[in-house]
Amino acid sequence: MQGAIERGEYAPGSRLPSEHELCARYQVSRSTVRQALNEMLREGVIYKAHGRGTFVSDQRPFRDVSTLEGLSEALSAQGHSVTNRLQSFRLVSADAHLALQLKVPEGTVVAELARVRLITMIPVSYEVTFCSQEIGEHLLSAELKSRDILVILEQDFGVLISHADMQLKAVAATTEIAELLQLPVHEPLMRIHRTVVSTDGAPLLYEQLFLHGEHLDYHMRVERSRH
Repeated sequence: MQGAIERGEYAPGSRLPSEHELCARYQVSRSTVRQALNEMLREGVIYKAHGRGTFVSDQRPFRDVSTLEGLSEALSAQGHSVTNRLQSFRLVSADAHLALQLKVPEGTVVAELARVRLITMIPVSYEVTFCSQEIGEHLLSAELKSRDILVILEQDFGVLISHADMQLKAVAATTEIAELLQLPVHEPLMRIHRTVVSTDGAPLLYEQLFLHGEHLDYHMRVERSRH
């Protein structure tokens, strides 16, 4: 089915046949059809409209925020090019909040990197990353323009990343962020506070991500717990 969509047999925005029709067309079971549809839903290839059916997506770039991966990692598989523009780099003294997130003594000198992420030269997010001075100074000399920080940590430092703890909140764009993302002031944004943790339990990064949805969709799959 996905091959048929990629070949243009189903145009963006068109309605897919019913499960019964797909079973007959491809000579497969309903469970196989449902598995394929669920996978395409997860990847954003198709979407469901309640009471109307299943439709082919317009292939807008999307990011699965329930998966820990860099923006370039997520979008390169979709055929989209991501570049990173370094806005600033400085060494700062960790306040109480930052020290708690990175599990360092208050007052420890850490690195702060601010970047704008662009898809085909359109700014889609503003991201501020805090990390150790050693990692921060290495990132400055790494190929930050096209590489994700998570990939640099794994490939250059040999770090094994376990997970990230995240908090999501809707916020209004400040004057500074609005200018960087070419948006009106007070435009709604999604803010993510994210702490990336290694397999030995040590925090590697603390990040503040400001995301706009005009040019990038955000997907999340949540499983229902069974009691």
